[in-house]
Amino acid sequence: LEVQSSTTIQTSGTVSSTGIHGVAALELTSTGNIAGDAVTSLTFNLNGTTDPGDIDEMQLYSSSSSTFDVNNATLLATAPAVAGTFSTNVAISTPTQYLWVAAKLLGNSEVGDILDVEITEFELTGPSAGTYVPTVTAPPEFLTVGDTYFERTLFTSGATYNETVTMVSSPTSMTNYAGNVITLNGG
Repeated sequence: LEVQSSTTIQTSGTVSSTGIHGVAALELTSTGNIAGDAVTSLTFNLNGTTDPGDIDEMQLYSSSSSTFDVNNATLLATAPAVAGTFSTNVAISTPTQYLWVAAKLLGNSEVGDILDVEITEFELTGPSAGTYVPTVTAPPEFLTVGDTYFERTLFTSGATYNETVTMVSSPTSMTNYAGNVITLNGG
């Protein structure tokens, strides 16, 4: 496949202060049906991130999805939590492919801290060999660190349901995945 276009995508959201979170992705759109281009490097920076000291390392993943899921992506490379370049060699294998820049957090982030990534360039080998700048390098979206996630198990009619709820600041109510509003004491 040969790369025809590239852009950076992000989705705003709230994440926990631990774990691996996809911050931004290089979206590559390609055509053809024979072996072709491969990405050999991707350069990024952390412009907009509140405190890079919250990050253990940066990670690069390949995925066919525009939504990051660490369990359905392939880890390609790691880099220190500073602006840098991932070295890789990933063949373009689907008409739309995503290279996710993810942050592995240490767990010491403050509530409200921002995680943001700008993808400034990438290099290709193959028929489209060269250095490219995505049409959008820094979308306006970003991730915000919220309070710790907690999980509770509900028992109903012999079945067990897991429900994960995100607490941000000091809410007086929250909505669960079923759409039910739960009023919290003290709110």
